[in-house]
Amino acid sequence: MSEALRRVLSKELHYKVRNGFDRSCEAMLRELRYLQERNDRRLGTAIGAGWTLERVKVLIVLNCFHRLVLGPLEAAYLTGSRSGLGTKVPIKYGNSFTVGRDEGAGVRNALYAFEGIVKGKGIRTYWLNVPRLSDLLFALGQNDGGEQ
Repeated sequence: MSEALRRVLSKELHYKVRNGFDRSCEAMLRELRYLQERNDRRLGTAIGAGWTLERVKVLIVLNCFHRLVLGPLEAAYLTGSRSGLGTKVPIKYGNSFTVGRDEGAGVRNALYAFEGIVKGKGIRTYWLNVPRLSDLLFALGQNDGGEQ
């Protein structure tokens, strides 16, 4: 399931973004295998809290996608400044890239849809932003959603 999800999420990504996404997923999955071999207590606590290894792998993929793909888009399209930069006043990067209200409508819809899907499945937003697997497993074991 996690590999199929990874393929679907990375299919249309630019090759540099896809490479970063794949490398991040691989690093966390390697750490998961290592912690599993060592019978790490954080992994045991997460499993004791109802998380299977496959569910943790799916969460890893969602976490990496959120941090490396959606997070930067969110920073560009959803954070407005008091001056209106990026909303009322578009940000232009040469002739190739513009961040503005019109350009961001589709991105905002995608971000809100993704957020709705993961919240509907009981995945806390905090878990999608944790960069280290050991910290993520600790939060899962404690059923900790962090500061919302």
